[in-house]
Amino acid sequence: MNALAVLSSQERFYERAREEFEDIVRGMDSDEARSMTHSELERELEKKGRELMRKLLQEHLEARGPGLRRGKEASGAASGAKA
Repeated sequence: MNALAVLSSQERFYERAREEFEDIVRGMDSDEARSMTHSELERELEKKGRELMRKLLQEHLEARGPGLRRGKEASGAASGAKA
């Protein structure tokens, strides 16, 4: 079954990350992955995993949109500065 088959409207924000994950899983079953040593495969997965996490974060930020975080005030130099 394809994990991209049925997605809620919220989950659609993460479509690129899901595609990236599916590519990683397919790659694990490739001749190239089978020919790698354990350490080579581990390094490749680490690199691809970081890219997947980056895409998840980016899509989360895009879904969140501009503005304040829910329940939190903006912080920074201006909010704590005395006039």
